[in-house]
Amino acid sequence: MRDLHTASRGDGHDLMHRITTGFGGLMIADENGVIAETEDMLAVVRATGALGWVPYTLNVLAVARLLRGEFADALACVAEGVAVSDELGNTTESLAHRSVEVWLHAVAGDEERCRALAGEVLPRARTRHRVNAEIAAWGLGMLDLSARRFGDAADRLDQVYRGPASRDLLVRAVPDLVEAAVRGGVPDRAHEPLVAFRHWAEHVDRPVATGLLLRCQALLADDGDADALYAEALRLHERHGGPYERARTQLVYGEWLRRRRRRAEARGHLATRCPRSNASARGSGPNGHAASWPPSANGATSPSAAARSPC
Repeated sequence: MRDLHTASRGDGHDLMHRITTGFGGLMIADENGVIAETEDMLAVVRATGALGWVPYTLNVLAVARLLRGEFADALACVAEGVAVSDELGNTTESLAHRSVEVWLHAVAGDEERCRALAGEVLPRARTRHRVNAEIAAWGLGMLDLSARRFGDAADRLDQVYRGPASRDLLVRAVPDLVEAAVRGGVPDRAHEPLVAFRHWAEHVDRPVATGLLLRCQALLADDGDADALYAEALRLHERHGGPYERARTQLVYGEWLRRRRRRAEARGHLATRCPRSNASARGSGPNGHAASWPPSANGATSPSAAARSPC
C-alpha cells in the first residue's frame, strides 16, 4: 500500500490522495497497511502544522484500529479527532468521529452512553455522510447483539447491509448479521448477506477476510462441516485477525463444542480471554458473561480514559 503514495509529502493534494487511499485500504481489509501509512501521515501533518488535516487522518486511523480490535487506541483517536474538529468548526468530521464512538461504546457494553450518543449523532450524520451514520447504526446492532437481543440486532444489521453504504467498508458488518441471525433462530436471514460477503472476501483475498468468511460458514454449516470450518477460521485469526476476532471465533466455536458435549475441548476456547481483559469489564456479551464477550475484554473504556493513551 505504501507504493501507492508517490507524491511529495506535505502537499494538500497528496494528503487528500493518501486519506482516500487509506479508506480504500480499509475496503480491502488491509488494516495493517493502513495503520502504518496513516501513522506516518499523522506525523507529517503534526510536524507541518497542517491541523486541518488532523481530524481526517485520525478518522482513518480510528476506523482501522476499530476493525483490528484495538479499541482503546481507537477511542484515543476519536477523542482527539472530536476535539480538533470542534475547535476548527468541522462538523462533518466531528460527527464522523462520534459515529465511531457510538460503535465503541456498544462493544464496551455501555448501553446508556451508546444510545444517548447515537440519538444525538445519527440524525445529523445521515444528512452529511451516510457511511459515518451507518457505522453508528452498526454500533447499535452490536449493542443489541451483546445484550442477546438477537432479533433486534438482526433487524438493525440487515438495514446496515441493505443501506446506501453497504458496498463500502460496512460490508464488515455482515459477520455480525450472520451471527445475530443464527443465534436468533432465523438462519435464512443470513444466506443472502453471506453471498455478498463471500464475493467480497474472495475478491480481496486477505487472511482476515477469509477467517471472517469461514466463521460465518461454520455458523451455518451442518455438524459434519462446521468443526473444520471453525478450526480453520481460528487458525487464520490467530495469525492475522487480532485478539478481538480470535476471541469471537473461540466463543462461537466453544459454544458449538459444548452443545455437542465435547466439554473438555470447549473449555479451552470458552476460558480464553483477550489481552488486557478485566473481570469487572462493563457489559455482557452474546453468552451473557462480561468476561467472555470479546468487545469488553479488549480494554474499551471511555473516550476520556482512552485519551490518556497515545494514538
